[in-house]
Amino acid sequence: MKDEHNLPTSFKRLKAIKKQIENTEIKTTLNRFTYRYRVARAFIGINAPEIGERTVRGYAVGMKLLLAYSAFDEIRTVRNLLPKIKPPKGSYTKIISKVLANKLRENEELNHLLKISSAVNNKNLVEQVSLFFENKNDDVMCIATGLRNTFAHGVFTAAGAGLTTKRKQKIIDELANAVLDMTDEIALECVTQLENNLKG
Repeated sequence: MKDEHNLPTSFKRLKAIKKQIENTEIKTTLNRFTYRYRVARAFIGINAPEIGERTVRGYAVGMKLLLAYSAFDEIRTVRNLLPKIKPPKGSYTKIISKVLANKLRENEELNHLLKISSAVNNKNLVEQVSLFFENKNDDVMCIATGLRNTFAHGVFTAAGAGLTTKRKQKIIDELANAVLDMTDEIALECVTQLENNLKG
């Protein structure tokens, strides 16, 4: 890989130990993670001629969040394969941000979309999203998960998600970046554990 822009912070360290990793699933998943992360970090929009600019921008931020979440899915798989850092059963990754949470709560259409979408049907997720919009929890990851699900499997439209203004689109871009930042931290944790495993 000649151009190393937009790569995870741990990329050079991972590259140094990659050939020594014996677990094929971990090795291939880390490879997928690296490329998915890079695409998500580099993503700036989509091109859809003859579609309104506001609509295209709304879908673009939804797509960026989907790409960020796909990188998270890969690194979460790696973390779950490393017993020393695997989270306890039933726990899930949170991103607590009161500032971002308050911005997201202003989007009434997003609240409505997440309530009606059949793609947001996991009991715990439904409960966390409800608590979020009742101002009882500042975990923006539950919103990222719900929005990602509606984009990939549900009833997402730019207007339906309230993403027709630059301000609201920017907030979802911030959410995607928060997912990427957290994903990068998990990758560092995984690479550190892999390095420790190789040292014996």
